[in-house]
Amino acid sequence: MITPPSFKTKRRLCALSLAVSVLLALVGCSSDESDSTLPSGSIDFNWDIRPILSDKCFACHGPDREGLKAGLRLDVRELAVAELPETPGSYAIVPGKPEYSELVKRITALDIDLRMPPESSHKVLSETE
Repeated sequence: MITPPSFKTKRRLCALSLAVSVLLALVGCSSDESDSTLPSGSIDFNWDIRPILSDKCFACHGPDREGLKAGLRLDVRELAVAELPETPGSYAIVPGKPEYSELVKRITALDIDLRMPPESSHKVLSETE
């Protein structure tokens, strides 16, 4: 039997979904359907989002080709929105559709074997992030 998520988990999922939506909008990945509830200019990609990606994601999904995992680079938009090389038919970021984005699924996963960043990295996303 599947247990429904707790209030804390639901809150975390909402916060992460909002953060990813903001990330997608800031890097130009969103569709015309933007979230008009966000205050204009309140989040800056280079100031607010890039440091999180750099600290939590780039070690495995950044510019270092030696440490690249799953063939995914999040530091280059064209590669971040491209089909995942190791998982045909899946995409790390689906512009305007975070519910189809593997990135959202992974950072919100309850299964620790799927969740990103992995426990072995000793990196944890805060609720704010």
